[in-house]
Amino acid sequence: MGDNPLLCNVGQCRRPIGDRAWVTRCLHVFCSDHGMAHFGSENAAQVACPACNEINVKETDVVHCDLNPHDMILFGLPPQKAIRMAVKSLKLWWYQMEQEREFGAARYEKLNKKISEVKSAYERVLNQLEMKLQSEIDGNNKYRHRHKCIKHMFISIGDFLLSFFGTFSVSPL
Repeated sequence: MGDNPLLCNVGQCRRPIGDRAWVTRCLHVFCSDHGMAHFGSENAAQVACPACNEINVKETDVVHCDLNPHDMILFGLPPQKAIRMAVKSLKLWWYQMEQEREFGAARYEKLNKKISEVKSAYERVLNQLEMKLQSEIDGNNKYRHRHKCIKHMFISIGDFLLSFFGTFSVSPL
């Protein structure tokens, strides 16, 4: 596997491309497995790009290429042709990097939205728990107040009974 960061443009795949890739005129790149599945086995002269559905002529618009060619591959080519090839290569790389940036931005937005949803759900649950806790505290305070009143009442009754029975002398039987 080479040292290129190109990824397969099939949305669910997105694995790094190895030494060979399928490249379309519409500047999409596919791993060997997906390229073979979409371009290699069909007998049709035209085939739709799996990434954008653009119709490509198999013979001229779809290339199965080596991503790590020998350095001498451009030797002997006229400079204009070598420059045209370099420009096409730069367009492909620019497009792929731009697609990756857009993919990253879309993923970032999706994750931010998910974080916001989770945060909202967390805040709702937290508010519900705080309300329940406050309700429990209020209920506890109400019972504590009742307990205090009843305790005070029993102390008063006890004091009354003590003062009432304290005036009588009880004789032993």
